[in-house]
Amino acid sequence: MLKGFYLFIFFINLSASEFINIEINKNHGLLTFIESLSDVRYVSKAPKQLYIKNLNVDLKELKKLKFLNHKITRGAIYKYPYTRSFLEALYLESINHKTLDTFQKKITSYRTSLKEQDIKRYFDYLKKYTPIYEKLIWDKSYKTLQKRKIKLNHLIQKHNYDKLIRKIAKFYKIPQDEIGLFNIALYPIPFGNNINAYRIKNIETVGVLVNKNQNLKWLLTATILHEISHTLYFKSNYIKENFIKYETKKDKTTYQEIFATAIGAGWGYNKITNKISSTPWYNNKQYNRVSRKIYPKIKKYLDNNKTIDNDFVYFIKGQI
Repeated sequence: MLKGFYLFIFFINLSASEFINIEINKNHGLLTFIESLSDVRYVSKAPKQLYIKNLNVDLKELKKLKFLNHKITRGAIYKYPYTRSFLEALYLESINHKTLDTFQKKITSYRTSLKEQDIKRYFDYLKKYTPIYEKLIWDKSYKTLQKRKIKLNHLIQKHNYDKLIRKIAKFYKIPQDEIGLFNIALYPIPFGNNINAYRIKNIETVGVLVNKNQNLKWLLTATILHEISHTLYFKSNYIKENFIKYETKKDKTTYQEIFATAIGAGWGYNKITNKISSTPWYNNKQYNRVSRKIYPKIKKYLDNNKTIDNDFVYFIKGQI
C-alpha cells in the first residue's frame, strides 16, 4: 500500500510543471469582460461586440462604466505585497477567489487612493454584469476552456516546456531560483480570428478562441511563451541596462516585442514542431520583419545555452 502511494506521488510530480499554472476563473474572465465593455485597447473587442449585438444596451450606462473603469486603472493600492497598481491587484487577486464577495472583501481590506464609493460602484458593476457574462459567454465557453487547459498541460509535459523557460531565463541572465511561477489565466473570446494576450506581473491573460479549433502549439509558443518572455525580459538587469535604461519609449517597445516574438513564434514554435511558421509572427509589419531577421541569432544563443552578451546587443541595435 505504501509503495503504491509513493508511485502515485511520483506520477503527480512528473506530470506537473514547475513554472506554469493554467487558471480558468470566472472572476478573472469577468474583469476582461468589463474591460472590453470599457474599450480598453489590450483586451479583445469581441465580448463587447457580442453584448451590443444581442442585448438592448444602455449606452449612457456603458459610458459611466467606461469612466469608472478609467478611474480604477489609475488608482493605487497600499501595502499590497505585489504591486501598487489597483488594477494590477484586481487581476492578481481575481484568480484567488471563487466568489465576488470574497474577492471584494480582500481588495477592500487594503488602503487605496480611490474613494470607497468608487470601489463599491465598481464591484456593483461586476455583480450586475455577472449574469449577463454568464449567459452570453462564460456558460457556453467553460467546457471548451477546460478541454483546452487539459490539452495545453499535455503539450507542456510532452515538449518539456520547463526546459524552454530555463533556457530563456539563462539567456537573460536570470538565476533559476528567480524564474518564479507563471499563472496563465485563460479567458474566452466568443468569435473572430484574433488571439489576444497581455501580462500583468506574473499573470499572463490569454484569450482563447472558443468558437473554433485552435492551433494549441502556436498558442503555447507564439502567445504564451511570448508573454512569459516579456516577464523574464523585465526581470533581467542586463536587459534593463542595455535595452531599457537609456532608450526612447518607441525603441523600448520595439526591443521587447522583437525579443518576445523571435523567442515565442520563432524559436519556441520551432522547438515544439521542428518547423518555422510561414504565418505572420506579429500583427505589426516592423516587429514581424525584424523578429524573423534576428531569429537565427536568438536560436543559436538559446540552443547553445549562451547568455546575452555585448556582441548580441550590438547585433540587435544594428537591426533597428
